[in-house]
Amino acid sequence: MKIAFPSKDGIHIWGHPGRAEYIVVITVDKNKILKKEIFENTIKHHEKGEKKLPKNLTESRNNPTSQNPAQKKLWDILKNVDLFVTKRCGEGFKRNLEYIGVPLVLTKEKDVETFLKEYFAEV
Repeated sequence: MKIAFPSKDGIHIWGHPGRAEYIVVITVDKNKILKKEIFENTIKHHEKGEKKLPKNLTESRNNPTSQNPAQKKLWDILKNVDLFVTKRCGEGFKRNLEYIGVPLVLTKEKDVETFLKEYFAEV
């Protein structure tokens, strides 16, 4: 199973995908991490206090069908995961995850291994 989450440091679950430096994809078997990949977040559009979109986002943000290279790169990564975990995200991001068939889990946990133990205990 592949699980993706936003991160500022490549280790912990960050609060919001639009403010994260990285998107981390881990391959897990139950609660054991088998592989970890760290990708630069190509659509960081929520810098603190920023209301305008960066110049590289000429189309609607977080669009999984976009041909904008920055957006396409992110959604090509997320299309191949089984679950996206974050502390919070906007309605547009939620709808786009649903569009590509990736379930969303909102968590208060910042530690990935603790999240995995709790998640797989419930499954």
